[in-house]
Amino acid sequence: MGELTIKVILGVVLLMIVLFIIFVKRSKYERDNFKVENFYINTDKLSNEESIKAVFISDLHNNQFGENNKDLISAINDINPDVILSGGDLIVCRGYVGNGAVVTNEVVSLIEQLASKYPVYMADGNHEIRMKENINIYGKQYKQYTQRLKRLGAIYLNNTTMVLNKDMKKRYKNIEISKEKNGIAISAIDLDLGFYKKFIKKEISADTIHSKIGGNNPRLYNIMFIHSPEYLKEAKEYGADLVLSGHYHGGTVRLPFIGGLLSPQIKLFPKYSGGMYKYDNSALIVSRGLGTHSINIRFNNMSQLAVIHIVGIKE
Repeated sequence: MGELTIKVILGVVLLMIVLFIIFVKRSKYERDNFKVENFYINTDKLSNEESIKAVFISDLHNNQFGENNKDLISAINDINPDVILSGGDLIVCRGYVGNGAVVTNEVVSLIEQLASKYPVYMADGNHEIRMKENINIYGKQYKQYTQRLKRLGAIYLNNTTMVLNKDMKKRYKNIEISKEKNGIAISAIDLDLGFYKKFIKKEISADTIHSKIGGNNPRLYNIMFIHSPEYLKEAKEYGADLVLSGHYHGGTVRLPFIGGLLSPQIKLFPKYSGGMYKYDNSALIVSRGLGTHSINIRFNNMSQLAVIHIVGIKE
């Protein structure tokens, strides 16, 4: 082997080491910091007086930004939203790993701080559903967790639809959605663990969504939590105007002009990995999330705090 060949090989190895160090440091930075991103949606279902500003958080996975999440709280206070919308997976529930204990105190503390200032509406992700379904492992932890959040003032939506009034302060339960003539409805559908299996996509229909959460009122602006973004078409057919999802963590690594690389179902280049997408008259906002868990990597994929401006344009 010639001297020049050895130098080339050493140069390539050194370059790879440097690139790996850059990747590791950048990935840590993107996990430890977050970016505030704004999304704007106009709708003639609402008047100017009914326009709202919502902070959408998802896939925190017990991550903390500053002690007791002080940096995250500070950013939300600067935004001063009308409402907090939480799309699930705030915790980490690792299936059959460990002794079945789920850490929830950090999330409860966060929601306590938020609910003292803002209306908070919450839905489940696959980690909460795992804790809920596997009672033989987790016992009553899901019930205890959600009860704690409800006592703090959070509204927990499980296959439920509610109507919000203009100032977002009153919370309506068990009203007849069909009789409301204007305003915002918010619903959440719980997908069982079968919808999160790797390598496959379990089908769902608009009729199934209807059977779970009831009918929608087309006069209202309908927001729907559905944790996996795979089901925009079905949610639109049901009647959702805005679908809020997460789960994909932005695709782990984001490639220029392409988007996310990998979904938790081990699907390459998922269609909806992070951002806002339009489908006819419906919109899908997929949070890139605020945390990671099993694949503890982010690259070109900053943790995200989403701010959604729903602007009424009805005269």
